[in-house]
Amino acid sequence: MEKLAFKNCHDRILENSYDVQVLGTDRHPGIRKMLREEYDTIDHQFDLWHYSKSLKKKLPEACRKPNCHELQEWIAPIVNHFYWCSRTCRGDVNLFWKLWTSLLFHVRNIHQWEEDGQNSACLHGELSIFEKNARWLVKPSPPYKALEDIIASKQLKNDIPFLVLYCCTGAIEVFHSNVLKYRSKRLHYRMNSMEARTTVAILEHDNNVGRQQAIVKRKTTTSEDVGQPRTRLEHPRSRKRWIVRTIYDPVTSSHVYDIMDTILRIAGRLLDSTWINKEVNIPRNIAPTERPVKEEAVARYRS
Repeated sequence: MEKLAFKNCHDRILENSYDVQVLGTDRHPGIRKMLREEYDTIDHQFDLWHYSKSLKKKLPEACRKPNCHELQEWIAPIVNHFYWCSRTCRGDVNLFWKLWTSLLFHVRNIHQWEEDGQNSACLHGELSIFEKNARWLVKPSPPYKALEDIIASKQLKNDIPFLVLYCCTGAIEVFHSNVLKYRSKRLHYRMNSMEARTTVAILEHDNNVGRQQAIVKRKTTTSEDVGQPRTRLEHPRSRKRWIVRTIYDPVTSSHVYDIMDTILRIAGRLLDSTWINKEVNIPRNIAPTERPVKEEAVARYRS
């Protein structure tokens, strides 16, 4: 179903003369094969958020191995390093791999080393006091071996060409979350209602995309100084640690006034409606076989 929906949507985009050069998806094997065989001119990339989820799953599993608990505090830095490699490599597969595997030196508190006859070094600045007191790993040791198996895995190395353009679908995930306000998954809607509710969600999203970080206007006991960007501290149960959230400008609904004005003009016959009923050609039953007579079906069921 997911593969068919992807193909229909993608073909519709191409039919409308859009030039698709890069396409980011999750690692769905069927979609991956389809893009390779039918759309080979498109640069297929993996969504970094979905890929990082697999790292966040593998790293805690490695921590649960015997004598590997020291890896726990490295999980967040490793995931951050993964994003940084994709953003910094500028599409270069070899540079991504070099930056990514440099992590195996950094976790051992080695920040300058020689590799393949060339001198290399970490690109970070001087470490803070907190960073200097990190639980550095030792080679060889169980936690280092467990980490090395993940960082230098054959699967990850083969996936690097799909990770070098820093494709993130976070904005789409935000839109999908916003759609639920108008089109709940718990209720069934007819086609016309689905289209209308989705359109309203799109209008609200487009009217609020690109909001700037809010600025502190009044000093409180927990806020930054006046004029500074606003943030807040949160402790999600899934993260198990305190994190910093960015506070953006409030959502605006100014686009609703344009919708109301258009509705009133159509109602007053000052504007012609171009709406087309989408339910005319939709069959009542989409099952592959004809609907039986209920009495006959019940009789067969009881016999």
